[in-house]
Amino acid sequence: MHRSMVAMTVTGVLVIFTVFGPAIHADEKDDFFEAVQKRDLKRVQDLLNKGVDVNAKRNGCTALMLIHWYGVRNSELMKLLLERGADINAKSKRGRTVLTYAAGSCATDIVKYFLDNGADINVREITGDTALILASCELCCDTVKVLLDRGADVNAKNAVGFTALISAVSGCAFGSWARPAQLETKISVDKKCPFDGDTNAPSLRSSPPGGAVKLLLDAGADVNARDDYGRTALMWAIDSHHSFREEDVRLLLERGADVHVKDKQGKTALMRAVALAKFAGANKIAELLKAHGAKE
Repeated sequence: MHRSMVAMTVTGVLVIFTVFGPAIHADEKDDFFEAVQKRDLKRVQDLLNKGVDVNAKRNGCTALMLIHWYGVRNSELMKLLLERGADINAKSKRGRTVLTYAAGSCATDIVKYFLDNGADINVREITGDTALILASCELCCDTVKVLLDRGADVNAKNAVGFTALISAVSGCAFGSWARPAQLETKISVDKKCPFDGDTNAPSLRSSPPGGAVKLLLDAGADVNARDDYGRTALMWAIDSHHSFREEDVRLLLERGADVHVKDKQGKTALMRAVALAKFAGANKIAELLKAHGAKE
């Protein structure tokens, strides 16, 4: 074959590969994520055998991440992805991992599975939240116990100084109103990645408020730890006035909560309870504080 014809042929092949190769690969990647969503184990396996990257991301999410948002609690599918090298500690743009997501969803069995397969128990999201903080925030007693038993740092703080104990009593489990705005402003996420949004998993909360609080205290949680505003768990328990968790307040006091501490605004726990006197239960909390030495 003439040298110029060979050159043209080679060039043509390169052009075809350059133009169509990535498109073909992109199609296979889309098929891969669709197969994961549909729980199609054989299709996922076939695509991986063809060379699809198990850690490929779509809109910032890996397949292992999306399994949980889609609600695909399929152990065989998770096992396959992990056997093929899925990075169990991969982070989304929010810094979320499959462990932190599962912990915040109270998915205790999944949390155990990930820990058994090398998940970093103290990994942090951009907000500084750990799996334990997120599980405590949702009052996931069983999940909290597993994380503590596996060595989670009970006194780790997030970006605004919340510990797991503060999170458990602050009202986080009842809505985002209790989360300081500073946490949310630290998050810059790709809204196309559902894994970075609110959990799509059903809540599997497994305890009354006191259960998680007691577990944390028994594990050595600092009862007088302060957040960046100078607030303690005792103050947050009182500020969560929509429920007035008397059990939590009583337990914190029994474990040595300091009733004399003032936050950065100069407010004590008693001052908070008195200010909320119009709410049912506030007077009882105030009397409880006074019984432990608080003075107006």
